[in-house]
Amino acid sequence: MKWSSPLTATVVALTLTLGSTRAEAKAVKRKPASQNVTLDEIELDEDEPTDKKSAKGKTSPDSAVVSDEVSPAVTDALKKAGPLEEKRVYSEVVKTLSPVVSQLPRQGLLMLSRAYRATKNFQGELQVLDLILAKNEKDYVVKTQEADALVKLNRLEEAVAAYKAAKDLNKHYRPAYEGHWRVLELTKDTYDARVALTEMIKVFGTTAKSQSELCRLMTTQDFLQKSEETCRKAIELDPKNPDNYVHLGMSLRDQEQADDAIKVLIDATKRFPASETVLAAAADMKASKKDFAVSYELYKKATVVDPKSVRSWLGLAKSAHELQKYPEALAAFKKSCAMERRNSIQVRNAGMELKKNGNSSMAQTYFDAAFDCDNNL
Repeated sequence: MKWSSPLTATVVALTLTLGSTRAEAKAVKRKPASQNVTLDEIELDEDEPTDKKSAKGKTSPDSAVVSDEVSPAVTDALKKAGPLEEKRVYSEVVKTLSPVVSQLPRQGLLMLSRAYRATKNFQGELQVLDLILAKNEKDYVVKTQEADALVKLNRLEEAVAAYKAAKDLNKHYRPAYEGHWRVLELTKDTYDARVALTEMIKVFGTTAKSQSELCRLMTTQDFLQKSEETCRKAIELDPKNPDNYVHLGMSLRDQEQADDAIKVLIDATKRFPASETVLAAAADMKASKKDFAVSYELYKKATVVDPKSVRSWLGLAKSAHELQKYPEALAAFKKSCAMERRNSIQVRNAGMELKKNGNSSMAQTYFDAAFDCDNNL
């Protein structure tokens, strides 16, 4: 392709203005993978695909998603938009670039799409990305970003298809693989999510992150011994991840190895005393064995670690109730109920038990608390 001098100047200007922004984005430390990780945490490489072959011998899509000529108006708009993006004045970036959107080169369109994303105008982002794809349908980077925008718009089935298409275009582009299995998790399709994650591991190899995620997914399905094996390997690769121990405990429990499960979880509470997840899981296990004295102490620690944990407050309430610590149980019931109103039925059931056992006075106190919970009082 023969570039005109105005285009060359624009590309140079874009390289200077976008370079620092991209470098800053890549310097941001990504959060570790967990169930709560969103698609925003998947880092995308926005460099234009080229014709160069990858180390795997695969050919990237054709480049040349730029116009042969860039008008002075577009050049001026790009020069203004670059510094605005650096200052994170994204609404001004949109105002600057949207009037010339039909003439923008690929990098300019990407800048505009980022601005739309930052202002949460995901429909606008999608429309801009579609302009790039209309010029080069093999642009797997933009296809991946299109899938991300579709997720933001809650068009999950379309997002799944878009991620698959990006993977087909470049079978070694990791963000497409990560996005694919993440969106499958959002659809609650744990089977396909596990298959997609396993495929990603085959292509890119096992990491501590991927093994931990596979351990979690295995425990949601009936793989039992396989899930135990997977979780033990996850612990070997990442012994500092408390979730691996919790999922191993769940796997052992599901195999009816309750004593081994309790041992794993109790040991984990010593290793991770500040993990509500570990403390609550160990407490749940102890409560299931009717060891309410221990579960009471564990739930109590969990509520200190995370005062907003509904399950820990409810667990504390039930254990305190079993130990006949009724005032403390009632206070914990009220805490859990304030955060999740449907827990009023738990308070009412406990009150019915008290009434059945002849403690009518305390039972009425429980019933009153359940009424207040139902009516958000």
